[in-house]
Amino acid sequence: MISTRLCTSAMIWLLASSFACFGPEATVLAAQPAANKAPANKAPVKLREKWAVLIGINQYQDKSIGQVKYAGRNVAAITKALADTNAGRFSPDHIMVITDGKATKQNLSNCLFEEWLPKKALPNDLILVYFSGRLLEADNHNDILLVPYEGQVATKENTTLSLSGALNEIKRRTQSKNIICLLDATALNASDMRGDDSAIKKLRDDAGVSIFAADQKLAKSIVDETSMQSVFASNLVEGLKTGGGLLPFASVIDYVENAIKSQAPDQIAAFLPASDNQEVASTIIGQAIKQPFNIANVKMGHPIEKLDPDLQRQAERMQDDIDRVQAQKADKANSLSDDEDDDVQDVDFGPYMTQMKKAIQAKWISPKLTKGKNAVAVFSIQRDGSITDAELAESSGNSEVDASAMAALKAASPLAPLPKGSPKHVQIRYKFEWKVTEVQ
Repeated sequence: MISTRLCTSAMIWLLASSFACFGPEATVLAAQPAANKAPANKAPVKLREKWAVLIGINQYQDKSIGQVKYAGRNVAAITKALADTNAGRFSPDHIMVITDGKATKQNLSNCLFEEWLPKKALPNDLILVYFSGRLLEADNHNDILLVPYEGQVATKENTTLSLSGALNEIKRRTQSKNIICLLDATALNASDMRGDDSAIKKLRDDAGVSIFAADQKLAKSIVDETSMQSVFASNLVEGLKTGGGLLPFASVIDYVENAIKSQAPDQIAAFLPASDNQEVASTIIGQAIKQPFNIANVKMGHPIEKLDPDLQRQAERMQDDIDRVQAQKADKANSLSDDEDDDVQDVDFGPYMTQMKKAIQAKWISPKLTKGKNAVAVFSIQRDGSITDAELAESSGNSEVDASAMAALKAASPLAPLPKGSPKHVQIRYKFEWKVTEVQ
């Protein structure tokens, strides 16, 4: 005889993968850290300062290289997330953006390992290097070459940059172990690359830095036509913003990897920590900085009027978005309690997320179904625990399930207040999952 057992499970994407199954025989399955990520209980890496170099090249002088769609938009979106005082909390003058015609071999060299970074960064600093563009494999198959704006395929050994050499030189000059290369790039002749992750493993070992690649084979960087960004960049931005930027980088990695699995199954993201810094994944990217934010101080690699049109429009909207957020904060200022100041601290959100999950699931009454259904909601939790701005991000396809999910959020509000030291609100992506399992 076949009977049906129903269980509900919710998956919380506050930059953490945690799963729970509730029912007559409920069990809780704790997500185990991957071998290449820091253990969950690892103390966060304390940073003196944070620096970022963001490189995006849409068009190359060598027309045989072809266009890289949305590279400029990727850079603009990540710049905004890093500079956001509710996300990355990078000081604007610690961000260098170089795009298109300004991304020459000499300018990249000056910025990465000759002038800008070596004169700024110190051993206890975090350094992020993001690249969206084209790569080539060296003739001897022992190196990956970063193609600058004027790079030529026919003379690649002379007109490109050794990626491992550039990253290694950054490490040598700054003496920082906390260097993460965000590689949202593809090899021009991807079919010539190895069919596994050996190329990025060799890059990690040769450069001595941590690598987070959009694709382990360096063969794909799939674009999302809705956001007009790469899938890697758009989810990296969401990962950095979720939770106010105050969760470990390992959680951001999990978020991006799982999102890419869902949106672009043929693309497999991969994170490889430096051999001498396995704990880098415990770094909290959004650690607070003291400098006030002003988008006008973001150091672009060239004047805004010379940006490509997509990047220009994105950059022009940045200050409008910041102004709107600041106005909203001002409206709420009078309602904040005395202890709700701007002294944001590093917070362990793990216990709070467990408590939140239980509170919401206790209020969820899903219709009885014979087929599994999933609904995804996004919402904010204010410091006082109230749930605001709840929206259905992904419909289950069943109006009753969708309605029950939103009703659960309404009934669960307010939750417990956010932990002391939290930002004024955190953003949550919450999956309501109804599973049907047949058993003998």
